[in-house]
Amino acid sequence: MRITITYKAFGSETSVSFDWEYAVNDFFMLDAIYTATNLQDEVSDFNFPTGYLKLWNTIAPALPAERTHTSLSIGDEVSITDEDGTRHFTCSKYGWESLNPTPTLNK
Repeated sequence: MRITITYKAFGSETSVSFDWEYAVNDFFMLDAIYTATNLQDEVSDFNFPTGYLKLWNTIAPALPAERTHTSLSIGDEVSITDEDGTRHFTCSKYGWESLNPTPTLNK
């Protein structure tokens, strides 16, 4: 699957895209991205599975050099593309909201 994170929360829109080889449902992927970008290398300190650190280690090198804020915040967006198409989500106050015409969060 191809993941694109678009940072919009603080006014300067930047994006990072990367491929992720593990097939997981959208909810899990969104929460894993949120956790990995917010805890970064510290995910192991909180006993998250090693996949979270691998996810962060996949995202970090793809970030633009000028990007100083890597944590996801309200208003940031994530797109997930796989064989089923592309789905778009925005980080909200209480989780994720689908930006698709028809929600597909229970994929």
